[in-house]
Amino acid sequence: MTLDGSLSSDPDGDPLTFLWVQYTGPQVALTGANTAHPTFTAPTTDTPFTLLGFQLTVSDGTTLCAGALMSIVVRLNRPPIVSAGNDLFVEEGSTVLVYGSGYDPDGTRLTYQWTQTAGPPARINPTGHPQPYIFLPEVTETTVFTFTLTASDGVNFVSDSMNITVRNRSLGPVTNAGVD
Repeated sequence: MTLDGSLSSDPDGDPLTFLWVQYTGPQVALTGANTAHPTFTAPTTDTPFTLLGFQLTVSDGTTLCAGALMSIVVRLNRPPIVSAGNDLFVEEGSTVLVYGSGYDPDGTRLTYQWTQTAGPPARINPTGHPQPYIFLPEVTETTVFTFTLTASDGVNFVSDSMNITVRNRSLGPVTNAGVD
């Protein structure tokens, strides 16, 4: 994050020196605390909101002007919750609608991305929607396909996977009449 003291001025046009000091909140390391634009990395937080306070002191070499205050609120960013849906069992050549879902506890709009992580190539359409169609190929034996749904709130990326077991149609049913 960047603080901005560039609107500070001297009526005589003298060059200014800057000094930023943090006065409240979890301590952060200010880089360039003696410039108009110091930077820092926002701290991680366990609370919904954390207040950071900074004071800017400016001098023209003879006069010191202190007291310009700046407050920054750091918001907790909780990761999204994502579900790729239930595992499925289907016949080869099937087209399946997968019921993935996700939500962000902070209310941020999520982006989605489906990828295939195991099995022969299948087609996912659309890959950027939580509930895509998956077009499964013919198989020579029962085959497990794995698909992963990743959701992002722009900061955090969370994934969940699901399996689709595809059965070859030429395999007949297995019967067992039990013991006589």
